[in-house]
Amino acid sequence: MAKKKKNDPFDKLASLTSAVAKRAFAQKALLAGDMDELRRKRIEEGASTWKILRYRRVIEQKNIPIPLAPASYCLPETFEKHLQILKEECRVVPLSELTQAIANYEEIPEKTVAITFDGGHMDNYLYAYPALVKYGLPATFYIPVGFIESGGFFYEDRLAMVLGLLSRMNIAIPEFSFLDESIYVRMRKHAKDLAVTPETASIFARSLRAESIMTRHRVMHGFSKVLEEGPQPPDYEDFMRWEDLRDLADAGFEVAMSGFGYEMAPKLTEEEFLQDMLRAFEKVQVEELAVKRHYAFPFGVYNDAALDCLEKIGVRYAMGIGEILEPRYQTRSPLLFGRIPMYEEVSFAKELFLARLWSLSIAGNQY
Repeated sequence: MAKKKKNDPFDKLASLTSAVAKRAFAQKALLAGDMDELRRKRIEEGASTWKILRYRRVIEQKNIPIPLAPASYCLPETFEKHLQILKEECRVVPLSELTQAIANYEEIPEKTVAITFDGGHMDNYLYAYPALVKYGLPATFYIPVGFIESGGFFYEDRLAMVLGLLSRMNIAIPEFSFLDESIYVRMRKHAKDLAVTPETASIFARSLRAESIMTRHRVMHGFSKVLEEGPQPPDYEDFMRWEDLRDLADAGFEVAMSGFGYEMAPKLTEEEFLQDMLRAFEKVQVEELAVKRHYAFPFGVYNDAALDCLEKIGVRYAMGIGEILEPRYQTRSPLLFGRIPMYEEVSFAKELFLARLWSLSIAGNQY
């Protein structure tokens, strides 16, 4: 048998064909009226009658200088379609109402949905907020307190911008002696000269997630040296201002926290995690912003130590991402809730949105 070529175009064709087929199966189920039956079957098998959606950005690429990762955004028109569907077909409630009802072991009506946002990005205020008001739907905004009105960027977004600059200037990814050589070995399989490509950029970014905060700072310092004479990342207001958040709260939307520095919980010691939360609480008090006493883990990543810390400071509910044990069956505090990541690539059509909303399996395809 012939050896498969790297970056074989047939791989891309197969992937595209799979995506088209996946949508076709969902569309067929919707048109045949089978989707609601599949949803009820899921509930009979033990799935919850409620869902919590998790969005990040609501924006399109032309309006932002940061390269958008596929799983990070919805287009504004797609988000509005989601709201229209939710308004017509679901019971959308504030997150605090849903969590309280679950904690009290109340029966939750079918098709109950809560909407949440992570990241505190300015586009949430510019695009998501007006759409939510238009459809009269509640939502909860989880904010990284230290980034609000900061003029800064999340580490991964700044890294994406820097890699973009290197690509435009035809500069290879620098070899940092303090990083594991295996990172560069993997990248050289795609670009022997370590040129910035989608593959090398992805490998480099994923590898840095596992590194310490100090190591990531050293990498960014090294990049700044390489780009000293070149163009700098553009000025861009990526996060909401405190007055924007007060507007949201005044309009009846819930605001809650994702800590201060937006670091993944396992990267922090118990003392560092508690200090991060203390700084966040102090800052929102100074800004006189009323926040709900629940918490969303940055990137949805958590561990037992972080949950213990949240319990110590009286946080009753915590948000992760993905499938998590039904809160009613959990034996610890705070109760941990799973959320469905909703983004453009998997939800641009009604049939895809509904199939993903109810976590359906159709013709062997999991949505």
